[in-house]
Amino acid sequence: MATGLLGGVLPYIYSRADALKRTLGDVVSDPVGSFEQVVNNANDRAGNLNRLLSQVSAQGIRGLSSPQGQELANLYTEAYNPVGMTAKSAAPNIGINVNQGGSSFADKIISGEKKFETRESDSLRSYVGKRVGIIRTGEGKAKAIGDVTLGEPIVVSSAEEFAKLRNLHLVPEGSKFDIKEGGVKYLYPIENPVPYGIEKDVAKYGIVSRKILGEPDTLEKALPQQAALTVKPPTDDIYEVMDATFNYGKLGGNKTIPIDQLTGGVRMSDPTEARRVKELADKISSPDGYISRIIVDDAGNVLEGQHRLEALRLLGEKNVPVSVIEDLSNKYDISAMENAIQGKFRSDQSTQLVRQAIDTLEEAGSVEKALSDYSMPAIFQQPFQDAIRASQKVKPTPIETPTYSDPFANTIGSSIR
Repeated sequence: MATGLLGGVLPYIYSRADALKRTLGDVVSDPVGSFEQVVNNANDRAGNLNRLLSQVSAQGIRGLSSPQGQELANLYTEAYNPVGMTAKSAAPNIGINVNQGGSSFADKIISGEKKFETRESDSLRSYVGKRVGIIRTGEGKAKAIGDVTLGEPIVVSSAEEFAKLRNLHLVPEGSKFDIKEGGVKYLYPIENPVPYGIEKDVAKYGIVSRKILGEPDTLEKALPQQAALTVKPPTDDIYEVMDATFNYGKLGGNKTIPIDQLTGGVRMSDPTEARRVKELADKISSPDGYISRIIVDDAGNVLEGQHRLEALRLLGEKNVPVSVIEDLSNKYDISAMENAIQGKFRSDQSTQLVRQAIDTLEEAGSVEKALSDYSMPAIFQQPFQDAIRASQKVKPTPIETPTYSDPFANTIGSSIR
């Protein structure tokens, strides 16, 4: 399936890239255009390709939204940036203030969870289409925590329209940041969020924005004789790991968590395993070394990357970049949901209906909203609602996933399987 989708989408990307190359060639060969104009035009066109690939990767197509697909898109974009005209700019020296608002708005922008930054006026107009820092305010000292590209805003003029996009802008209903009666909201799309390895100091004053202080960011690590660690996507396909491990799983994004919060590893008393771990540790700590994210569940159990975990322990690492898969059976009473529709459909139909009910609950955020705002074809409607009601009959003890700032984040969009 993924191969077919890639086969249909990538030719379009290739055609756009070839058109970009031809256009850049025309611009460079123009004897009338100034060098400054040439560079600006080339950067604009390369930037457009970056945005195109970013949008395609974010469409939820399995092949392109997988870690490998995202890395392919990034590499492909870089391949078409002309020499000396890279569209990837240095870290910006100006950031916009984002109040946490009791909902971690700034952190969620950088993690990729919050897709729109909202304002009551077009106050961010001068930053549209540019890289700009995200400055966390409202929780202690203001700090720049990453940067993003701001897109052209969507203007919303009714509470109903604003509510339809709530799962993207994440503004709580009834909060002081919600749309006012008779008011409007400007929703600025967030593109390509990049976290800083070390949070940066910012200027003391600024209503909408302020200057970011300090040198350009680098990701720091504790490995010997190496200032920065390259973090790559997991070695295995995270979707395949999720399908093989859980009946009802959900991608929980990327995090960096303390190594002692993880359970797993290999038997170091086995000489073969110990030798393999030592070789891997040497590769990670080499000048061109890197670490592939370890796949874990939301309880900290390592699902893929046992040898990498052991190598990081050997190197004395304190924190580990991971990709999290949430086990939704910890959140919903799956057995009760399955029992609620047992005998009414074929086994495969029942499984699909339970998955649809879970998907709906995740999107709606509550049983009440799932029952009132979502419907199925008539033959499935009553069992669908029965499954939703049954999901909350027995509330299991919640398993909390520790949250930490992630200097290595490259968030994977949520996908329920």
